[in-house]
Amino acid sequence: MTEGYKKMFWGAMFVSFAGVSGLVALLMTLAGWVIIVAGLGNNDKKSLFGDFSKLRLLTIRLAAVSVTGGVLYLLNHSEMISFAQLRYYPLIHIIIQLIVFHKILEETVLNFDWMDRIDAARKYASKDRNFTLLMGITIAAFLLFYIFNQPLMRAEGIVDRLYLTGQIS
Repeated sequence: MTEGYKKMFWGAMFVSFAGVSGLVALLMTLAGWVIIVAGLGNNDKKSLFGDFSKLRLLTIRLAAVSVTGGVLYLLNHSEMISFAQLRYYPLIHIIIQLIVFHKILEETVLNFDWMDRIDAARKYASKDRNFTLLMGITIAAFLLFYIFNQPLMRAEGIVDRLYLTGQIS
């Protein structure tokens, strides 16, 4: 399963730090989702208890939403099309990441519970709570900045991304 988690780590790096604008960023996001799905596939094959197949399907669906939104966001900034709702795409992208990475950590905790590795399960449950809290704060901050129309949140919660990269590895 180590191989699967390594793939998920690198996929998370691509997805999290790619940003939300530009063709290169969109391709990095797509590559990141593909790597995460491959890592989930590895874990599904090697896991004795966990059901990474459902998580893999959820990730594929959410990745499709993320990439589709990224394409529309890119087209919106090229002024070929105009959707006012795409202004919130970065927020949707963060929410999708929250769901996927929370589910990965949750499945990891279930695996450790099943293997009677209670200390490891508690450790990852704590990391999941911290990650969810940090992402929730990031989402709340994004909402506040969108409400007050401030363009300052371009970094998309760098602290959350750094925390996540330390959790998957």
